Amino acid sequence: MKKLFAIILTVVIVLSCTSVVAFASEQNYNFEDNLINLYVKHSGYKVTLEKFAEHGVIEIRQKSLSWYVLVLDKHDHQNVLDVISKIGTDEYKHLYTVSPEYLPQPETPEVEDKSLYKEKFIEDVVIPLYSDEGKDNLVSYSEYGLHYDAENNLDWLMIQVLMQPFEEIFCSSVVCGKYIFSENSYPVFPVRGLGVYDVKADEFRGVSHPDNLELDGFEEYVWENIGEFMGDADADGEFTVLDATFIQQALAGIHEFSLGDNKSYGLSPFYLSDYDQDGERTVMDATAIQMKLAGIE
Repeated sequence: MKKLFAIILTVVIVLSCTSVVAFASEQNYNFEDNLINLYVKHSGYKVTLEKFAEHGVIEIRQKSLSWYVLVLDKHDHQNVLDVISKIGTDEYKHLYTVSPEYLPQPETPEVEDKSLYKEKFIEDVVIPLYSDEGKDNLVSYSEYGLHYDAENNLDWLMIQVLMQPFEEIFCSSVVCGKYIFSENSYPVFPVRGLGVYDVKADEFRGVSHPDNLELDGFEEYVWENIGEFMGDADADGEFTVLDATFIQQALAGIHEFSLGDNKSYGLSPFYLSDYDQDGERTVMDATAIQMKLAGIE
């Protein structure tokens, strides 16, 4: 009797597994209107990019101080889903989340809040804006890029805040040669909720505030960690002479500009390849890139 029960149980398990596999392979994901977006932790996006290189990465965007977005070709979605299925393994530990949301998602571990100036931000910024009862309007607060002076004293840091209410509008800025964009504008820091806390001046201010340029190491930090490179015409996430070549070839009709180059969003014309920011994509942009790379101002 026990042997018969074991056989029946084995058959049930096999059939169940077969059903799950069949469901996964027959799931009708609608990629006609949705590209696959992989949100990847900043610390490991290059490693992850290599893993997905053969799966149709068509654009790289940086959406936050802490993560990038790899936009994948929807026509290669089955191969991409096969890789996404491994996101729980150490090999793909850098994946943060996947869009559309109905795709398999990685587990998000709980992280201890070690913020140094969150309470100060609430006291100096949130309460004056909303009153004490409005503390819940601060949805999230994070600190990045702590910078220390020659005496090893903390002198400034980057912060990112999400606050309610937010406006669903396109908001962007060019800071230190990097294009920063967000779909939503937040109180205090409109551009993606990014800001700076100047410890020595005891002041919170937005990422595009001109006083930030006086901070030691600020321009270097933005260049290495925030936004998309102005002039990154080939959308490879880097600023090189290949971008100048790409612009020249696109203007000659050899190929088209990349999908992510146009940042106009129905507003005034704006392109990453428009390096001199005159509103047009011309050979002068390629020249300006070459001069910048050559150290000619």
